[in-house]
Amino acid sequence: MTEQMRQLAEEYGNVWDAKAPEGLADRIFSSDVVDHNKQPGQGPGREGIKHVIALYHTVFPDLNLTNDDVIVSGDRAVVRWTATGTHEGDQLGVPATHRAVRMTGIDIIRVENGQIVERWGEWNVRTRKSCERAWQVAGVAGSRADAGDCPGVSRAAGVVLPRCGGRRGWRSRAGTVPAPAR
Repeated sequence: MTEQMRQLAEEYGNVWDAKAPEGLADRIFSSDVVDHNKQPGQGPGREGIKHVIALYHTVFPDLNLTNDDVIVSGDRAVVRWTATGTHEGDQLGVPATHRAVRMTGIDIIRVENGQIVERWGEWNVRTRKSCERAWQVAGVAGSRADAGDCPGVSRAAGVVLPRCGGRRGWRSRAGTVPAPAR
């Protein structure tokens, strides 16, 4: 069972890659899969997830995802991944930048009868432009990111939040939060 779970978790990561085999999403997701971290406008079930996958393939036509770690425990698996691609399409109102983007994330899946029935995910985007946009969306007063030290951006349940600060920290409406020790 553990090897089957590991294979399913690997395929879960691969389904997000632009070169994913046709029909993979239909095979690995149950029709009524629950996505606990929906994108804005995402519908329910497998069709909702397939819509989001298609959106990402449109926005990042060269999206390449690698599974960095896969951990299996019981009916759940954790996938830590890295994705790269070129931002070529509009996403959530952010016009194409034509810049390379690197994303990292950790997803948890729950499996029943050989298919994914639940999914949770957290991810970070690491480009200066996307970070500056995230600062604006999050309502943080001014970008405190230093060149080469741009903070990551966490997306949880459709909300963009600053994740960490530059060398001097970041400011919010509540005041300045110091940067983590290096």
